[in-house]
Amino acid sequence: MLKYQSAGIYQLRVFPSNEFPKDAWRSLEYPPYILEAVNDRFCEMLEIDRKKFETNPNIVFEMVHTEDKEEFIRRNEEANVKLISFMWEGRLSIGEKILWVHFESLPRPIANGDVLWTGILYDITVRKKQEEEMKALISKLNKTLEEIKTLCLFVPTVKKSETIKDTGIMSKSTYPGTQKPIFPMVSALTA
Repeated sequence: MLKYQSAGIYQLRVFPSNEFPKDAWRSLEYPPYILEAVNDRFCEMLEIDRKKFETNPNIVFEMVHTEDKEEFIRRNEEANVKLISFMWEGRLSIGEKILWVHFESLPRPIANGDVLWTGILYDITVRKKQEEEMKALISKLNKTLEEIKTLCLFVPTVKKSETIKDTGIMSKSTYPGTQKPIFPMVSALTA
């Protein structure tokens, strides 16, 4: 069943917090957990060899983008101290590419004091790219709206018998004394 999931699935065993140092989640040498299970999709998404991952589960931590690492650590520490679900979205550096991911896992304490964390990993790269494109589009739209508001200040009041064309404003391509186009969107479309 795990083999045919579209998401990466994993299970970690985290040792009792009194058995590892306070900054254990920052340690590359002595992580406070071991890998219990992982499906093929998890390894495919992260382009890691299963055997290598089983011997070094910290390989995922090493992939976390530098700018996202503090938040990743903070969320892990908080989830482990409070035994609450772990959720994190951020970037992983895989070779030369950036992969946006969503981790989500739930804790299950066991008798010896360890905690089993069973979780999923989603690739959200396409969604993040769409969000970035949407932000850029909204920014461009807002800029255009501001230009329209500015332009409205320069449009003369038109008498009933005149059209805007008759006022001569349509014949000008830039504001007087500047290189700033009066109709930037029209200029961009005709350039």
